[in-house]
Amino acid sequence: MNKKKLLFVTPQLPQPIQAAADNASWQVLALLAEEYDVGLACPLAEDEESAADDLRQRIRVQNSYHHPFDLHSAPPKPDQPVAQQADDLRLSSGLAAQIQQVASGYDILVIDHFVAFYYLPESFSGTRVYNAHAAHFDRQDKGPDTRGLAMRRLFENLEPRHLRKREVQACTQVDLVFAPPADAAALSDAGVPFGKLQFSLTGQRRDAVPGGARRFNLTNKRLGYVGYLGDERNVSSLLWFIANVWPIALQQHPDLELHLVGKDPDLRLLSAAMDYPGISFHTSRGSPDLQPLDCRIAIDPLLYEDHAEAKLVNAMARGVPTVTTRLGTANSTFLDGDGVLASDGPRHMARHIDQLLTDKPLWNRLCGNVEFMVRERLPHHQTFYSMRRALDGFSVATPV
Repeated sequence: MNKKKLLFVTPQLPQPIQAAADNASWQVLALLAEEYDVGLACPLAEDEESAADDLRQRIRVQNSYHHPFDLHSAPPKPDQPVAQQADDLRLSSGLAAQIQQVASGYDILVIDHFVAFYYLPESFSGTRVYNAHAAHFDRQDKGPDTRGLAMRRLFENLEPRHLRKREVQACTQVDLVFAPPADAAALSDAGVPFGKLQFSLTGQRRDAVPGGARRFNLTNKRLGYVGYLGDERNVSSLLWFIANVWPIALQQHPDLELHLVGKDPDLRLLSAAMDYPGISFHTSRGSPDLQPLDCRIAIDPLLYEDHAEAKLVNAMARGVPTVTTRLGTANSTFLDGDGVLASDGPRHMARHIDQLLTDKPLWNRLCGNVEFMVRERLPHHQTFYSMRRALDGFSVATPV
């Protein structure tokens, strides 16, 4: 089945990968690129071409549209549309014309940040999405995540009542609006139809932490895996783990247990586990969690997975260190030690498992990294899943 085509329009990319990892736009775009054929449109400064190339390769953007931003804008006037009250705001009339030419080739158009409404094509028949990040009229920190000085100057020059009117007007031009809960409530109070609003957690990073701090002494010698146990790629990776890593780990720790949590376990998995009484399956239809099982380690032996970033975040959301493959980290933005240990083969993975079972200082250090990484990244993944569900269930009415 052909993927839908999505055009992501933002004023604040590209960036070097190291700087962009904590950027909500970068994170959501990377996840959208796993589900859709993504095109990226953003202004480009003279020194940013290498960063744009790096971004395209890392996120696997299908098409990218760039144009230098306008360096000298006219002085702002009170009655101008907000996006035109710009002084070095990374706006580009050339990029706006380029987007107008290519937009008809896309099914979905995402306006990322309020200022990006400047680039909204006049006629677009697909689904229009506004990734709001904030209700700017209702917040002190009103600018986008990055390149914020010029953005803040723009918003500070506007009275809240004028900005409020502009934001509500902008929301009338799209089909779906994603905003953090408090900002969604503010936009609703300002007059944005509640049916358009969807919750985003991209502004809630500091509040999103794993389900309570873990303590080494309160965990057991157990490995845990959470995922859909009927997925071919998950099954293939787990079969490899059971055949190649599990016997070595058992030689070192005969009392070790492996808990596989997920729906619809494949018959091949059930068969492979029959020879090992320490392997258990849990198929609860509730929210799967490793905490009640007191697992000391999460595993995700990623060998056949394109969506490595999402899988690793899912594993790390359990709040304990994760053991994965070098291939898994290579296909993600995680580095070895970011709450995960990346292994080069079965014996290396078994050695990592042994370390985390026995080395309390190492386990505690990685748990601290897990908490930090999940706090920073899990909200972006939750926003993506919410966005995907909304887009899959949304269709624009055909004009009569």
